[in-house]
Amino acid sequence: MGAALPHLRAAKAARVLQTGSPAGQIGAPGMSAHAAGEHALEGLSASPAAELTPPGIRTTTVEPGAARTDFRANWASRLSSSAALTDCLPVHEAPARSAGAVGGPAGDPARMAQALVVLADMPSPPLRLPLGGDALTGIGNARSGQLEEPRRFVTLRISTDHTKAI
Repeated sequence: MGAALPHLRAAKAARVLQTGSPAGQIGAPGMSAHAAGEHALEGLSASPAAELTPPGIRTTTVEPGAARTDFRANWASRLSSSAALTDCLPVHEAPARSAGAVGGPAGDPARMAQALVVLADMPSPPLRLPLGGDALTGIGNARSGQLEEPRRFVTLRISTDHTKAI
């Protein structure tokens, strides 16, 4: 992105579409490395989005949910052959839950691609765009948990503040 910025700024208006994943906001059994990379992309997207808005550059991270591709089959195959994870029951249950959805994943890759075309033409695009109902549901569930957990520890949390104003 750094090499492209001078050209994008000179154009005075540009679009940057990055492909992320709901895994950038959700931890999932058996996907630690993938989720770590996606979390990094979230950070790499959010800060430049705030920095680039004034010169007219709009950025969006697209987060497609499960789609009918070979990705999940390959993921399930890698997990089942991983001796290091044999005692990790949640890891081995995840592919079965994913594959067990009636009719397979709901996401249509062609429709997702068409959504990118629509997104590219939006005058005020979102910072993030989860594609597919499963993506938004998963992200919403994860975010709710991320907000609720610290609320349970309010006393400990606020005990770290200074007691006197500066």
